[in-house]
Amino acid sequence: MIDKSKNPNNNSSKKPIKNKLGKLDFAASMQELEDITAYLQSDNVDINSAIEKFKRGQQLATELKAFLEETENTIAQIKLSAKK
Repeated sequence: MIDKSKNPNNNSSKKPIKNKLGKLDFAASMQELEDITAYLQSDNVDINSAIEKFKRGQQLATELKAFLEETENTIAQIKLSAKK
């Protein structure tokens, strides 16, 4: 669900969103990606802002994909060690 109180136009963060342990904050990153998607699908989109948001969305998607792949590998390793 998109937080309507946030203005996706004001998100200038270019770094990964990290939690207190320095790991990717999956939920916050997904929320930001959803906010960007909603902005890009809206009726009132500034082209310059849209380009920057699209770039950020690509960065977030790459980071989230890597996080999910790492998580999947970890789970596979746990399953393998449990079978031994």
